[in-house]
Amino acid sequence: MEEIASRHRHFSDLPMIEKGKARRLDIITLFFEILTWVVAIFTIFFMIIFNPSELKWAMPYIVFGMFLASAFWYLRIRTLYMKLNFEKLTSEVQFQKIRERQILLDKKEKEFIAMTSHQLNTPLSVIRNASAELVRESHGKTKFSDKLTEKFINRFQTINECSKTMVTYLNDLISLIRSDKAIMELNLRPIEARSIIEDAVPKNQEEMKNKKIEVKINVDQQVDKVICDQDRVMTALTNLIDNAVLYSYSDSEVKINVIPTGNYAQFSIQNTGEGISLKEQPHIFSRFYRTTHAKIENEFGTGLGLSIARDIILQQGGTIWFESEPKKTTTFYFTLPKV
Repeated sequence: MEEIASRHRHFSDLPMIEKGKARRLDIITLFFEILTWVVAIFTIFFMIIFNPSELKWAMPYIVFGMFLASAFWYLRIRTLYMKLNFEKLTSEVQFQKIRERQILLDKKEKEFIAMTSHQLNTPLSVIRNASAELVRESHGKTKFSDKLTEKFINRFQTINECSKTMVTYLNDLISLIRSDKAIMELNLRPIEARSIIEDAVPKNQEEMKNKKIEVKINVDQQVDKVICDQDRVMTALTNLIDNAVLYSYSDSEVKINVIPTGNYAQFSIQNTGEGISLKEQPHIFSRFYRTTHAKIENEFGTGLGLSIARDIILQQGGTIWFESEPKKTTTFYFTLPKV
């Protein structure tokens, strides 16, 4: 590309002049080519009609005319080649400029996402943690609770829930932008399948405790490590586990299994709950789509969790699907290349 750019700098000073010269040369050569061919054809025509011996004097002119026509024909081809080469050079340079601009925009977008993630996530997390601490204190764990009225306790709980929802919205938005623009650089490396699950499960501990849900993990011995971007897969797995816990019946189990299937490891997350109706199943991975039961169970959901999980898995060479029996079990599956 540097060679193209240097060549372009040579031509870019007078691009219109170069194109104008090529156009004028093309017109001139075309005119003389037509003229010489017309003269040659008419000469041959007269030789056929009249006695050829009487037109011997014209033979040198005919040969010269044919040669001249061929020369102009060559010049026309050469001119056309120059035009095509110039246009190709111009298009290559334009492509390079567009590419450089795209790289710059992607870089700025990455910086914006990083800044947004830090600048907004940090204060929201502080608010969430502080309000959660106040809620815990209000339940008699410290003397501070004696000073709080029920009205203040309810407000702290509201602040905690709203800040938690805002953190979820923010994380979903950032994940959506990353997957939509494919701007993240995947850090693919061998990771232990069990460690990914064990790191993702605690992120849903609060909801599990409230609904008395037990998580059971079973990783087949034949599956040791998978090739993936740990952070991105963690996001996908957290979304799937969060979904399973949120829409499970109380006092139930969420089963997470990993088994080998060919060159892949197959993860499955199964829960027992209302399930997904047959009518809604075709739309379950659509962005912003929420089932009727989801709207009742979680009023402030984004409808992005499953869509983001799908994008992450597909970008890493895996597949994702689900099976659901209404009022019974729902199982989400995804695969990743295994070591």
